[in-house]
Amino acid sequence: MSNLPLAGCRIIELGTMVAAPFATHILSQLGAEVIKVEPPTGDTTRSLIRGGPSGTIIAYSHGKKGMSLSGNPRRPRSIQAPSDHSRCVHS
Repeated sequence: MSNLPLAGCRIIELGTMVAAPFATHILSQLGAEVIKVEPPTGDTTRSLIRGGPSGTIIAYSHGKKGMSLSGNPRRPRSIQAPSDHSRCVHS
């Protein structure tokens, strides 16, 4: 078990660009498990630079897990947090 202050916490990141990715990057460095959720087309920040991923996505995705969610707006689904130590960050 890690002795970092946020070890055991799970953070779900739903944001793009800079604010949420930077905040969750810091939380990850403090020991939290961060799961970045992106649409099937990917985070728009990925394509800010022509020809490759942007430096922002490379720098702030370090240490995070990733997943993609797609859905039908006519059939909304809820996502249940798996523990009492989960939080969501969105910007």
